[in-house]
Amino acid sequence: MTTKNKTYTLLLIALLSTGAVIGGIYWTISSEKRSIAYVDNMRLFNEFALKKELEKDLNRLENTSKSQLDSMRIQIELLARKIETEKTSRETQERFEFTRQQYLAKEEQLRLNNENSAKRFNEQIWNQLNAYVKEFAKNNNYQIVLGTSGDGNIMYAAEELDVTEKAIAYVNQKYKGKS
Repeated sequence: MTTKNKTYTLLLIALLSTGAVIGGIYWTISSEKRSIAYVDNMRLFNEFALKKELEKDLNRLENTSKSQLDSMRIQIELLARKIETEKTSRETQERFEFTRQQYLAKEEQLRLNNENSAKRFNEQIWNQLNAYVKEFAKNNNYQIVLGTSGDGNIMYAAEELDVTEKAIAYVNQKYKGKS
């Protein structure tokens, strides 16, 4: 065999080997199951049983706050009417101003408390949802579960990739201790 033929033979073997390696890698990659799904974040959040429970708790807190403010407001209105219709003492006017300031301070305090409670509840809900969705993905062999929220993160996905209903059922069963 001539040197030229040996070179061509070695080059041919190298090309075939490289092709075989590349083909093997491609076959391995393409034959692996790559499962991607998505959920509608807001539907998942809004239909999560924990969210519904905490929302009721938050409403109770807000109603209690409102009741406290309502009784203070009634006191202020009574004092205001008394000041408008009668000749009142300086003491009554000072009591009115003091009560009004207390009302405004209490109103601000309750507003902040309600905001903090809502924020804390939302964090608690999302932390639990994230843990459940991670478990859901592993149990269903999803490598990626994307979340849509209508703000442009995912502009389009085929409906067959939407697992929102399955995820809602799963997270609510997990939360209720049925799995």
